[in-house]
Amino acid sequence: MVRAEGPASASARCSVVIATDHPAFEGHFPGAPVLPGVVLLTEVLRVAGARTQDGWSVEQVKFLGPVGPGSRLDVVLDRHGRGWRFEVRHGTRCVAQGRLAPPVQAPDAAGAPAGAGLMSARLDEPGRAPGPAASAAPRSWVVPPERGSRRLLRLMAWIAVTLGRPVARLVLHGIALYYLLFAPAAARRASADYLARALGRPPRWRDRYRHVHAFAATVLDRVYLVRGQLRDFDIEVHGNAHVDAALADARGVVLVGAHLGSFEVLHAIGDSRPGLKVAMVMYPHNAQMIHAALEAVAPGFPLGIIPIGQPGSTLAIRDWLDAGGLVGMLGDRLPPAGGARASTHHLPLLGRPAAFSDGPLRVAQMLRRRVLFMVGLYHGGRRYELNLMPLADFRNPPADPAAREAQLQAALHAYVAQIDALCRRAPYNWFNFYDFWNDDDARAAR
Repeated sequence: MVRAEGPASASARCSVVIATDHPAFEGHFPGAPVLPGVVLLTEVLRVAGARTQDGWSVEQVKFLGPVGPGSRLDVVLDRHGRGWRFEVRHGTRCVAQGRLAPPVQAPDAAGAPAGAGLMSARLDEPGRAPGPAASAAPRSWVVPPERGSRRLLRLMAWIAVTLGRPVARLVLHGIALYYLLFAPAAARRASADYLARALGRPPRWRDRYRHVHAFAATVLDRVYLVRGQLRDFDIEVHGNAHVDAALADARGVVLVGAHLGSFEVLHAIGDSRPGLKVAMVMYPHNAQMIHAALEAVAPGFPLGIIPIGQPGSTLAIRDWLDAGGLVGMLGDRLPPAGGARASTHHLPLLGRPAAFSDGPLRVAQMLRRRVLFMVGLYHGGRRYELNLMPLADFRNPPADPAAREAQLQAALHAYVAQIDALCRRAPYNWFNFYDFWNDDDARAAR
């Protein structure tokens, strides 16, 4: 079905008819079926793969219009440097466009220093910067190598629980210093680049140490928070009333956060609401790691974890919400290509466009739920600030597909704007230790 003029041709085209009973329409959306963007991207990647026998990844994409059952689509690709520009057309209307990046070799596993073992309990791992294709498939964080030693993690947990937080905090200074000096160069460079943006000046050595130490401190405090030792902390809570209002309709609440501060201070909400169920949505590999870490420090801790990217994941989220629970998702990481019904958008963050996925918001919209933005900022010592702010109300989405998409995009823009403001207000709380803005690619091009 791919037509090209010989092996050196710089274009490719394929026509696709979307079946009226395509399984992707099921639940997306009742009464007004719309083809998920991931299905369009699958067709684009299939055409590119048939053209060159290589594996391509999505570097940038914009969805410009809905596609319904029975639509005939034309997928058109044109060479753009080492990659492709693509368009998906429905008649005379362009419904999607973007760029494909050529295959890149997965980054080497970069082992963290042994002294950073406690940090391996984090939901994500600071690691090598993804390559150019990572905006679509950031394998370096979705399936990270397990860093450090579980034995060392258990030792640090023992120190934290047996000897107490003051002693553990002293040990933490050495761990933070060791990580600052000997962590992979890409992680240290990403930290410095981020701080320069957030602070508006080149970071000093003290700034870089504060950044790493804040990250390590929130991981250490996780030990105490998951054990229910909330009285050991000074947690200032703002927005509790928003949670109560959202829970009043017995449909649960979706909390969308970021790798800012500590998500674990969320337990301060449940402390005054006995029986409230909380679940985190994460990728299976990370779910296994956090289960093992929590088991080491707090056996039987009742945190629910819903693995994403598996058959039935969305239904599991729905069931948890229907039971009146809270579901937490972190929205500042991109899913693997084809791994979720989501699209990537480049929105301004700290003065430069960065890639964000609309996946968590799209799930909330599909399930027709309220969404709150949640962040637990760390202010040093025992002090945390938990903020809960309304982000979107998807309980009654518009019937018109374009209006639904506009509603979704408005929520995504508001989400990124919140992150921007918080990074400027509390700059040492941002814990994405990788090349979030693809600065390494810009350096290589110079």
